[in-house]
Amino acid sequence: MEDLWRELKEQVAACLERSLDALLESCHRYFEALSPKQTLQTAGAYLN
Repeated sequence: MEDLWRELKEQVAACLERSLDALLESCHRYFEALSPKQTLQTAGAYLN
């Protein structure tokens, strides 16, 4: 789970615009780019 949060934090930190809307959009883009399998793998809940 920590890996998932770390990657999300890196994505949001890379967002140059600091408005709440821009940061929220950055979070949405991060999760939309991941498949369900990638999300589980990054969180350490899926090993294959």
